[in-house]
Formats: sequence, C-alpha cells, structure tokens
Amino acid sequence: LSTSERVTIGVIVMLAGKEEYLPDFPFFVLDEIVTAYDQTRFKKIIDYISQETNTEYVIVTAFSPTGDKIKIERSI
Repeated sequence: LSTSERVTIGVIVMLAGKEEYLPDFPFFVLDEIVTAYDQTRFKKIIDYISQETNTEYVIVTAFSPTGDKIKIERSI
C-alpha cells in the first residue's frame, strides 16, 4: 500500500473507534496527516469527517519545515 492508502486506513479505524466509543465527543485530531495527502484528497477527508460524523471540530496539526509560525484557521 502507498503511504496515503495506509494513512487513509488508519483514519478510517480511528473514526470507527471514535464513532463507536465516543460518539458525542466533539473533537477529532489528525496529526501530521497533511504530509501524506495532496490538497484534493485532504479536503475530501476533512469534508467527510465534518459532514458525515458527529464531529464538530477537526483539529489538524502539521510540522512546517520552513519554520513558519503557528497558524490557526477556522472554518464553519
């Protein structure tokens, strides 16, 4: 499997666990997932989590190799 396929399987397992054991928990954290996905695939994953699960907030973290400062984006 490619890296993005392995990451996708991991995200599916994490989402299934969250929906089964913590369905009312409003957060879902994706750590360093953006390194394995292109922009289109990343947007599809975020849209799916936001629209098809009981998740109100999706937190995505990513390391910036260029030394950028912390950036907080909000989308409703």
